[in-house]
Amino acid sequence: MAAHPVLDLDTTLASLPPPVTQDIRAQVQAQLRAPSSQIPLLVALDDDPTGTQTCHNVNVLTVWDVPTLTAEFSLTPRGSGFFVLTNSRALHPAPARALLVEICTNLQAASSATGLPFEVVLRGDSTLRGHFPLEAEAATAALGPFDAWLLCPFFLQGGRYTLDNVHYVAEGARLVPAAQTPFAADATFGYASSDLRDYVAEKTAGAVPAAALPRSGHKETPGLLSTAGPAVSGRTPARHVAALVVGADGAASLDMGAVVASALVDVLRGLATRPRYVVAKGGITSSDMAGRGLGMRRARVVGQAAAGVPLWRCVEGGGKWPGVPFVVFPGNVGGDAALAEVVRGWRA
Repeated sequence: MAAHPVLDLDTTLASLPPPVTQDIRAQVQAQLRAPSSQIPLLVALDDDPTGTQTCHNVNVLTVWDVPTLTAEFSLTPRGSGFFVLTNSRALHPAPARALLVEICTNLQAASSATGLPFEVVLRGDSTLRGHFPLEAEAATAALGPFDAWLLCPFFLQGGRYTLDNVHYVAEGARLVPAAQTPFAADATFGYASSDLRDYVAEKTAGAVPAAALPRSGHKETPGLLSTAGPAVSGRTPARHVAALVVGADGAASLDMGAVVASALVDVLRGLATRPRYVVAKGGITSSDMAGRGLGMRRARVVGQAAAGVPLWRCVEGGGKWPGVPFVVFPGNVGGDAALAEVVRGWRA
């Protein structure tokens, strides 16, 4: 597997072709809003809550029973969609697979009850960590077969780019191939390939060879909106520590994370005074704090507290503090002072 060089960020971005002159976003929006549009609802199954970090005015569900999904189908405008927070990245493979099958099966039931078609996106980590291809296989088992899987890792605010099939992570003024970053050494979801074709071959143990993977681009986007239907499944898209504690293997690391998250949930549950806001740092931690700590079942993404830092607000009663702003602070976004800056801004 070829080693890819570290690139200068500014030089590399300056060398790219000029931006397309046609307004792809306008074309997409026109198709979504057309009265005759047959484009299905988009349901993003998010393996941790940071997937909303570039969104606004969209709902997030932390539960997925058929009545709740049916209600959300009915409330969601055509050409729009919603998130379902699965938190599956915190699970072992077998329960993660079972969870995805359950949610997709319930989505199918909600679609049948409302007569509204839907499309699924599996939102994952922009540094390639997560249950791939397991989640895509689970969605295929419940909703497929699909004609293709679209692998699209990108996160502008976090400096995650794919150039000539190679995925990079911006570190200061450099673009570092993803497999050469600490993310690739993840105890549970580690990998050795920066080229996305090799990454897929690696994660599928050769079942999908690199040579069989095509590359696409912006020109196909409007056409895909028109033709995807149920045939295409999509999968899209940290700093200094005093001491890093890891488990003996990937499974042990997941278990360790669950213990830490449970402890934080207990702290949140024990608070008696309603705060002005709640900040949760880290994706898996944020999911447990939202669902188990605050009792959120349905939240609204109202925007961002900072670049790449989503801000939620509980939009239904029954939670611990309905209406309290909830800041979902990803573990791999921002500089050393980013969290302090957000807190300082809320104090102003």
